[in-house]
Amino acid sequence: MRIAALYAFQILFCAAILLAGYHIARAPSVQWAIVSAIMVMQPGLKESLNASFTRIAANLIGAAVGLGVGCLLGDSVWQFLLALALVIFICEAANLQGSLRSACVAVTIVMLTSEAHVVTSGLERAISVIVGCAVALLNEYGIAVWQRRVGKERKVHSPAG
Repeated sequence: MRIAALYAFQILFCAAILLAGYHIARAPSVQWAIVSAIMVMQPGLKESLNASFTRIAANLIGAAVGLGVGCLLGDSVWQFLLALALVIFICEAANLQGSLRSACVAVTIVMLTSEAHVVTSGLERAISVIVGCAVALLNEYGIAVWQRRVGKERKVHSPAG
């Protein structure tokens, strides 16, 4: 229950910060920042860092490939399928096999969105993923610092055995 409560607090805190920040900045695509924060939140700072780097790399690769193919060749069905294949091979070559799904999702969002042009969609997605991961990492760092302080205080105040 304690872990669930901490996780709930972290997710709600990140979501509230991102919603407020995006509202103040009048920035689009807050949903991708929130999804990224949720996806990288792990039970420790090191794990969250690894998840963040992997997610950012996968999304940058997916967005870049989607942007490149979309701008150079267009964004119809065959170009989309080509972009998916390219992303899979690039992730394999970069040893990011665990991120294939995120990279493929990024290509799909960038190339098949009907809301905006492929360039706008790609940039919004990439920026939102980075922002969401950064907020999650700052939150995770704050929790780690707090837990260390609480742990030290418990040791100082515990009765000598």
